Amino acid sequence: MPDQLFQKLFDDTAGTSWQSAGDLRARAHRRRRTRVALVAAAAAVTIAGATGTVAAARLDSAPPDPGVSPTVAPAPQSPTVAPASPSPTTAPPATVSGGDRAPVSELLLRPEDVGPGYRTASGGGDWTFEFSASMLGCRSAPRPVMAVEGADRSLLRGAPEADDRLSEAVSRYGPGDASRYLAEVRARVAACEPVGTQTISIADRDFAGEEALLVTVDYGGQVTHHVLVRQGDLLAELFVKPAWDRAALRGLARVAAAILCDGTPAC
Repeated sequence: MPDQLFQKLFDDTAGTSWQSAGDLRARAHRRRRTRVALVAAAAAVTIAGATGTVAAARLDSAPPDPGVSPTVAPAPQSPTVAPASPSPTTAPPATVSGGDRAPVSELLLRPEDVGPGYRTASGGGDWTFEFSASMLGCRSAPRPVMAVEGADRSLLRGAPEADDRLSEAVSRYGPGDASRYLAEVRARVAACEPVGTQTISIADRDFAGEEALLVTVDYGGQVTHHVLVRQGDLLAELFVKPAWDRAALRGLARVAAAILCDGTPAC
């Protein structure tokens, strides 16, 4: 004879209708749209100001494209994806599961998150902080923190395509490693000594998410910015060409941080 408690539980749940995986994904997408819409509404004025006046904001010349180096520096290093096998400096890959942990490919900005006229595109060259740090000859960390999962996307608007581009990379780190990576970035920027009139600095911090950095790079008259924003163990890095003003970049970072909340229980 079955246990009475078990029988009661069975009777209580026998008629329950469980949601399908598709229903759960749809509910998560609705939650994402609501959260992002609220944050984007607050940031819309500054973002629209930047995207609506791109021609006025365009610099006389763009930052160095991949393969065109203003100084002799080692090859760029990318923080996006770590080796499959764990090492003393690399955490084992995180298991992505559960309704609140979307894969990083679903945590990227979409055209509708940014503004009218944008479309998705592949490629975009090497535009990351790691690329700029390498170009300026900044030293790498002795034991670099590596991500365990990563995805990237570029959004384009207008023509020629390269004149109006927003690029983003989202990375998932092992427990505590995203915060350690940003600490590593701060230390490397502080210790970096570029040659000539080139400079690199932390222009702003903690304006979005749990933690954020705005890194400004001056290649001797050609200025670009890297925005890094963290939620839990997720990190988004943003790059806009031509450069937006700082207020618009902060607004964009807040939208990206809201989207990261779909992939971490930290929010």
